[in-house]
Amino acid sequence: MQNLLQDIESRQLEHRIRFLKTRALAHEERAEHEKLIYGDYRHSACAATLLRDAGCLCLLIGNIKEGRQLIFESGVKFLNIGLPYGMLLLTISNIKAPAKSIEKYIYLSRIIMHQHKFDRHTETADERLPLGEASINSPRQILSLIQTNWLTKGRTTKDSEIDEEALYSTLQHRQGYQIGTTGLSYWTYKNIALSLTNNVSKYSFPQTELPTAAKNGFQTLIAIRSENIRRARQNSYQWNLVARPSEILDVDAIVIALLAIFGEMSKELLGSFGQNDDPLVTAPIAIALSLSTNR
Repeated sequence: MQNLLQDIESRQLEHRIRFLKTRALAHEERAEHEKLIYGDYRHSACAATLLRDAGCLCLLIGNIKEGRQLIFESGVKFLNIGLPYGMLLLTISNIKAPAKSIEKYIYLSRIIMHQHKFDRHTETADERLPLGEASINSPRQILSLIQTNWLTKGRTTKDSEIDEEALYSTLQHRQGYQIGTTGLSYWTYKNIALSLTNNVSKYSFPQTELPTAAKNGFQTLIAIRSENIRRARQNSYQWNLVARPSEILDVDAIVIALLAIFGEMSKELLGSFGQNDDPLVTAPIAIALSLSTNR
């Protein structure tokens, strides 16, 4: 895949990736010390975030192999502090065989839905995930479980299935919650995804058409991304720093693109639908295609 950040010097991009990985390592080392003495998880969270950003930047410049590995490592670290967002990252990083990555972490969904509690007879305080049960109050974490379920439906064991309806009911009163950097409402985002997942589960939709909700959703995503990127580029200093690569990439948009691919829509058609004068605008589509084919 081509480098989608060609307006930034390659040397600057390489330097930024090294910086993010080095800072992550520093936080990891500090995390071990803080966890032992204070039970603190903040450095672990910082390390996970930095690795995610480094992985996103690698994907944006076309280094799919390293990007996949960094996203995977980030997902493990998020899960180790009890954030299901990590499960979504693990799924995306290993989208060809997600069951291998996520099944041992599936109990997190049961923690969030009050279907499972830590066994205090077998786990010490240090082994408990510090944010596991607190995640029930976070729309972002619940959404991550819903997204994981969409991407893995029918591809994991029955014991690993997530109670999708229970998750939907949890967000019933948060329909206006804004998703990702495009700011789509949860209601709109869910309708786009379900228009795709319903087609996957019931029948293979025609190779020449997207469901209407999905088509409108892609058009909206592309339009908002185009404006966001155009506005961000106006500040050339901040743009060249690549301070927020995860926002440039937008993992939530990648989820929608992957669902379209799973619906047996031809990759060529999905790629042509995402044509734009600026390839960075349609980066989630291009990267979803790469993640679903490259190993």
